[in-house]
Amino acid sequence: MALAIGQAITVFIVVVNKILVKICVALITWVGFDTHSEQLTKITNGVFVAQFFNTAIILLLVNANFAEVFTPLSGTFNGPFPDYVPYWYASVGYAVTDTMILNAFFPIIFQVMDDTIAWLMLKLDNGWSNDVYKTKKTQVSQYVALHSGPQYIVHFKYSTVFNVTFVTLMYGVGMPILFPVAILNYVIFWCLERYHMAYTYQLPPSLDDKLTKNAVSILKFAPILFLFNGYWMLSNRQMFEGVLNLRQSLDDVMVTGHDFSSIYKVNQAIPALLIAVAVLIIFLLQKCFKKQLKKWGFGFSKNKIQVDENLPYFFDAIKLSEADWIVKENDYYDKTYRMPFISQELQDKCDNTKIAKKPIQGIHWYNLLSNPRYVQDFAYIPVDTPNRDEMIVDDDDNEDNDCEQSDMVQLILNMAYIEDSLVKDLTFGAGISKVIKGHNLGAAVLMEAFKKSK
Repeated sequence: MALAIGQAITVFIVVVNKILVKICVALITWVGFDTHSEQLTKITNGVFVAQFFNTAIILLLVNANFAEVFTPLSGTFNGPFPDYVPYWYASVGYAVTDTMILNAFFPIIFQVMDDTIAWLMLKLDNGWSNDVYKTKKTQVSQYVALHSGPQYIVHFKYSTVFNVTFVTLMYGVGMPILFPVAILNYVIFWCLERYHMAYTYQLPPSLDDKLTKNAVSILKFAPILFLFNGYWMLSNRQMFEGVLNLRQSLDDVMVTGHDFSSIYKVNQAIPALLIAVAVLIIFLLQKCFKKQLKKWGFGFSKNKIQVDENLPYFFDAIKLSEADWIVKENDYYDKTYRMPFISQELQDKCDNTKIAKKPIQGIHWYNLLSNPRYVQDFAYIPVDTPNRDEMIVDDDDNEDNDCEQSDMVQLILNMAYIEDSLVKDLTFGAGISKVIKGHNLGAAVLMEAFKKSK
């Protein structure tokens, strides 16, 4: 019965961790931040704090007894364990270890479930046929969304690594079994990430270094936790000194004689405490007196290190597909709406682009529709798509204006370049291309006449 309850608690912790991930992501996304990287950083930290508290701290506090260590809270924390006594390892330590093992294997279970659901959705869409082009979807974007898989979510993956690292280092001194369990977590995590990138997720977006810097700033505190909590574990008097104290009844908690007054005693754990205090002082000095330390020479130089990355000239690094995309988009909207969005000089350079030896990765242009995510969200069909007009279905029988429906996306995004007088009276519907083209053509003629008159 006790074993069943312990297993149930372990499973409950893992399931709650998954729920906390969803809640944190939803709440922080709802709040919103200025940049995508900043939002992912906040989600990473929020999910990590929630998971770590649920995995490592709750079990510790629920079973803790503060009668010796901190008397004011003894009424709230009056559990069975005043210290890391032998029975603590058999009860709480076992639950923590079991939770970490389940944390290692649960991602595989969830992945199998996700893959099964995705396979069923594909089969329901094509009527259980083996023809991947057979679909019930009415839009290309819906078909692409179904077959391309979910977006790559990197933030809670960071938080998972943080949680495994911090839990392992917090209890690793007293429970060395957590170190191989952590390695198991990392190996399974790495294998799943390789599988995700190859078969499951969409191509991840290009991000700046905020997430990496955030990871470094958080992980540097894990060794401090390892040293301080490791010291407390190693200085337990019952396990290392054989100290026993009588209890008046079975309901009483045995006095351990291990409190803050015993810190001054020299024992086998004192080196860990000294190193922990030294590291903590260094961190505090760096945080509070960073500028002063730099003046005294205790810090990195103010001079920025210039690294020659041997990057090529921008126009020598453009992929042919990207150059072709922007040229065709510009030509089309210039001819159809008299709305070019790149200069003739830029178009000529893109026309003369050769195969890049070191091509740019990710998004090339500061254009919303050069980002595949916006293309999918706006259901936009790019101009360079073969048989573009056949992929666009509008609500009239005129087959000559099918592209107008998708063109409206580009027009609305560039509405700031259209005169206010036209925008106020503009009706978005069939024939919009003629209205905008006629207006822009007239404006161009007037501008040319004005230049000649001067």
